[in-house]
Amino acid sequence: MCEWLKSKGGIAWASERAEQWASSLYDIIDKSCLYKNSIDPNYRSRINIPFQFENEELRATVLN
Repeated sequence: MCEWLKSKGGIAWASERAEQWASSLYDIIDKSCLYKNSIDPNYRSRINIPFQFENEELRATVLN
């Protein structure tokens, strides 16, 4: 794993990739009419991308 990470560009590459991935997911969530995320963008994690369903009826339908 360490050799693979090194071949990709190391920690700098992994950090940039995590930022791109998180940004893409947050963008989808923020523009969605199905999901919401109430975390201030200044404090959002690049690792754990939390979201909720926009309404309780949808949540109940999906989770039941």
